[in-house]
Formats: sequence, structure tokens, C-alpha cells
Amino acid sequence: MGKPHPIELRERVQAEIADGGSRRGAAGRFKVSASFAVKLAARFVRTGLARAGEPGPARGGGKFAPHVMALIEWVEAAPDITMPELAAKLLAERSVAAHPAALSRVLIDAGFSLKKHFSLPRPSTPMSVKHVLTGRRSASHACARRSISSSSSMRPARRRR
Repeated sequence: MGKPHPIELRERVQAEIADGGSRRGAAGRFKVSASFAVKLAARFVRTGLARAGEPGPARGGGKFAPHVMALIEWVEAAPDITMPELAAKLLAERSVAAHPAALSRVLIDAGFSLKKHFSLPRPSTPMSVKHVLTGRRSASHACARRSISSSSSMRPARRRR
């Protein structure tokens, strides 16, 4: 994130605007963007100050802050709960609608990092994942033979006779 413009520059731009100059004209004269001058003038009308606002996002923790402890308790009680199930439980018990991805971010911020992994059943004979999912064997030998053959750009140059 960039730094705010110095207060001296802000005051000079604001003084130019207050003396009757246009916002875009003041921006051109002091070599700042037009949007800066427009926003500065609006801030001055609203607050009476030319200083920069506080940086960063709004503080407070968002709408899940009062419910974090309940979420943590639910996850610890049922570690295999999914995010959509957790969102449904939050809606049912606390009347708070939440997207599963938002709940995931809240739990990551709370220190949870569990990722669920699943494994496919391992057959006794080697098969591709595609075969396990579809029930068909792959034509690996035919594909391998085709991939070994060279393309026209990879073939050796023709010998001249």
C-alpha cells in the first residue's frame, strides 16, 4: 500500500480549491491525480480537515467475531464437519448466514489448518486413476508408443543424395 500525500501538499491543494480553483486544475498544478483532489475536497467538506484518513481495513473482526468461540467448539466436537455443514449449523443455531469460504478463513485465522485428504482404493493390479473412477483400463501401451514417435520438427533432417 502506498503512503499518503504529505500534509503540506494536501493543505496547498485544498487552499487552491478554496480560493476558487477547480479540483482538476489544482491537481494539474501540484502534479497529483484528479481523483486525489476530488476526494480531498470531499473530505474537507465532510470533516473540515485535509489530513489523510486512517490506513487499513475497518477494525472490529466482522460479523463472525461474536461467534468464533462457538465455531471453534463445534469444530473441536466434530472434527470431520464440512464447511457447508458448519454454515448450516451457524444459520440454524445463531441465525447468521455465512459462506463456507468465509468460515474457512475465520477458522484459519483461529489457528486451524486441517485439510481433508481422501485416498482411492488401491487395486491388486496396477491401474490408472481413470480406470478406478470409470471402471475401464487405460490404453497406456498404445499411448506410450504414440508419444515416443517424433513429430516433424523432431525428426532428423533428410540426407541429400
